[in-house]
Amino acid sequence: KNKPPVVIIYPKEDVHLDRHVPEEIILSCELSRPNGVVSWYKDGQKLQESENIKLKIEGPYRRLKIISSGVEDSGEYVCDTADASIFFHLSITGKIIP
Repeated sequence: KNKPPVVIIYPKEDVHLDRHVPEEIILSCELSRPNGVVSWYKDGQKLQESENIKLKIEGPYRRLKIISSGVEDSGEYVCDTADASIFFHLSITGKIIP
């Protein structure tokens, strides 16, 4: 029996985010099934957890958390299931000097 596809319920379309350093940034995908498997990519490279990047699973949610963002964390992030993917275009700029 074929399982129904794992689709991304939210967000519905690509997301554009503008942030400043150093902020905590959370990218979040809500899946149609809580047991869905996702991979996260940045600029085409699969992401692994590190000291600064945490990948969390909370029920149907898959979250990518950047603990302290730097300008180098700007880029195109993808939350990818076997059946769907959503893009987060993240633009991080340096501190605003008043």
